Amino acid sequence: MDKLEFTLDSREVAAMVGKEHHKLLRDIRTYIEQVEEINKKAFEEGKAPYALTYL
Repeated sequence: MDKLEFTLDSREVAAMVGKEHHKLLRDIRTYIEQVEEINKKAFEEGKAPYALTYL
């Protein structure tokens, strides 16, 4: 079975969610920082980290 793959760039996502592009990028960076901090704490406590995939 063939697998279909769809991609969007950040400008398309910004339009879809009704945000200015630079504000969407700011929010994404903030989210990444928060997940990294959660993972750091989880690692220190011996817990499994959240998966974060960068494209």
